[in-house]
Amino acid sequence: MGPAQIPFDRPLWSITQAYVRLFETVPSYRLTNMRRVSIFLSFSSLEVPPLVLSTSRISKGLNSIWKKVFGQKATSISATLIRKSVVTHVRHAEPRARDAMATHMCHAPGTADL
Repeated sequence: MGPAQIPFDRPLWSITQAYVRLFETVPSYRLTNMRRVSIFLSFSSLEVPPLVLSTSRISKGLNSIWKKVFGQKATSISATLIRKSVVTHVRHAEPRARDAMATHMCHAPGTADL
């Protein structure tokens, strides 16, 4: 069904645009090349071009924050677990939103029933 759609309200969109424009000030950043791939980047120094933030680095970052908040013995967290938790919560809170939620998440309505 394609990539998930992420809605932005006007203030968040303005902030995101400012964030992306900030990269134009980084000497080794190529806006036209990197923007097609991701706006989430990892920097090691200004001399080395920024790298697209990989899913494994995002997961490591999420887990680092999670463990700082809940302690080192806390179970691991992932973007998938967060996504599924949000869908489950919305579906329980508002069952009529089932089809709209599935469309938003780019999957069939029955997928979240499993």
